[in-house]
Amino acid sequence: MLPNLQTPQRLDRQIITPIVIIIFVICILNTISMITFLNRSVDAHMKETLDWIANVGGLATNISETSNRDLEDELDSQLETISNSLFNDFNRKNFVMNNTTLTELAFNYSLNGMYIIKNDGDRPFLAHSVNLKRWQDLISINPELTDSEFYSKIQNKGLTDGQFVNNVWISAYTQLSDGEYVKSSVAYDKKLKVYLISVVSGIESYQANNSTNSNKMIEDIFGSSQSIEEAAVIDIHDFINSQNESNSSSEENKNNHTTVYGRYTFAEKSDEDYLIALLKYKKSITVPFKVGENEWTKAYLPINDDQAAIVIFNDHSKKDLTKIVTWLSLISNLLVIIAVSFYVYILIQMRLKPIKRLEDHLSNVAEGDFTGRVYIKEGNELDSLGEIIDDMTIRMKTMIDKLNEAAAEDVRSTVQVYLENFESLMISIDSSRHDMRNHVNVLHGLILNEKYGEARSYMEEMYKELKEIDLFIQTKNPQVGTLIRTKAKVAKTNKTDFDVDIDNDMFDLVKQTDLIKILSNLIDNAMDAVVARPEGSRQVHVALTKKYQFYYEIVVTNNGPKIDDEIKDKIFERGFSTKLPKNSSHQVERGSGLAIIKNIVKNYNGEFSCRSTEDKTVFSVMLDLRENE
Repeated sequence: MLPNLQTPQRLDRQIITPIVIIIFVICILNTISMITFLNRSVDAHMKETLDWIANVGGLATNISETSNRDLEDELDSQLETISNSLFNDFNRKNFVMNNTTLTELAFNYSLNGMYIIKNDGDRPFLAHSVNLKRWQDLISINPELTDSEFYSKIQNKGLTDGQFVNNVWISAYTQLSDGEYVKSSVAYDKKLKVYLISVVSGIESYQANNSTNSNKMIEDIFGSSQSIEEAAVIDIHDFINSQNESNSSSEENKNNHTTVYGRYTFAEKSDEDYLIALLKYKKSITVPFKVGENEWTKAYLPINDDQAAIVIFNDHSKKDLTKIVTWLSLISNLLVIIAVSFYVYILIQMRLKPIKRLEDHLSNVAEGDFTGRVYIKEGNELDSLGEIIDDMTIRMKTMIDKLNEAAAEDVRSTVQVYLENFESLMISIDSSRHDMRNHVNVLHGLILNEKYGEARSYMEEMYKELKEIDLFIQTKNPQVGTLIRTKAKVAKTNKTDFDVDIDNDMFDLVKQTDLIKILSNLIDNAMDAVVARPEGSRQVHVALTKKYQFYYEIVVTNNGPKIDDEIKDKIFERGFSTKLPKNSSHQVERGSGLAIIKNIVKNYNGEFSCRSTEDKTVFSVMLDLRENE
């Protein structure tokens, strides 16, 4: 078999490698220039981004008290209108006041709770309710809702908390146990003599009025980005005054300043100059400053004539953006390399097709197929090479055909020898049967004369002879029988116990020459192996069986020396042998029997194995004869 051709792979590497190196160098240079250019763009983009973020942050902190008050007044007016509308509904003809009708009204007016209070006696009581849980929250925070004096003040407008809108009292914002802010209104109906309490959810503008919530809002706005280290809203004049005062204070307080919202711990002497410029020009200012080895950015942004926002940006944004740009450039260049390399590879493969065709043809020739031709028409030197290989293929086919004819003739002569031996053996068997009748007469006479010892000895001699005959007559295959008979005589000469177990079958699905070669070589090897044993302990067993209709199994067992694992795979190689010639103490490579068996088994898609222990060595052959049916 010819070795695998490697020329196309070497040509691939020789052509592709320089091209890929050139492309790679170009991409590296392109990447370096792109990163340099993009880093400059990153710096400019970072400044614009910082200004934009800082402006948005500054605007977000500019919460107007007047705007919040207007929103709250509008909500109070809506509550007063809702209370009057509800009383008008209550006084409609045929109106029935119960929890069901009140629930419908609360839904229509988008209320979170509605309650009817009657104050006939010393203690007011809840006559009807919508959302009783909300009522329990309200009275737990404002117990005065259960006090008669509270409702008397409602009629007299004597309450100082909250405010009255016409005849309706509106509470301030109340924070419930679940954190929700609500407003409630209380109105009195003289006709029905009941108090109506209405509850609505609060609005976010109230939370902004709370200092704690304002700081939380600033933190949420600026803390949403990892690039913002600190953010604060300051009163410019107070900050400048405190900056001057801190010059004479302890080092601990120099960097801590009072802020309207947020925190600011990176104060510097230069802050005063930038804030004065901010008041003068009303434009945001962005400056770099050092924090250890890192370069951060500080942004000053005007909010109004008195307030400004100071935002500290760390270098995360610049690093992250630079990293993203770097990766994108590397990935894009990698894609370019892959695309160009793929194009070059396809181009080269097209040029290497003739060589691939030569490789395929030579591989087929190595497998024994001499029918194909190369047919190369490229208009270059490869055309001549293809013609030479075609001519070589034709010559090889002619030579192999002659060798096959010679081998077939050799096989025919081998079969003829087996047949001649078989005929002579049959004549010998017929003679043995004739003699057997004489033996029976002699045995009969000895028994009649009560000579039992002589009869027993005579019978043992007869048994040995019959055993030799049984080895042959137990198979229908004459070639196998002849071989076994011959090997039995050799075993007898070598003082070897030769046992045979053969199925009563013709074994005609396999070529007889192949079957004889397998049996003969395995038995010969077994005979040679047991010679190392003492006489009387040498054992060889041969089994030839038919399995599953289309399989023949041949198993030859001997009790010779163990075959070491190191050489177990080598014994199937041609020229390797474990047999020692006379007057030699070293191993010589002269064996071919097992290699012949291996090739025969391969032709039948069979299996050939060897198992060896200290007690015995077993060679097994399984032939698959389904294609020979």
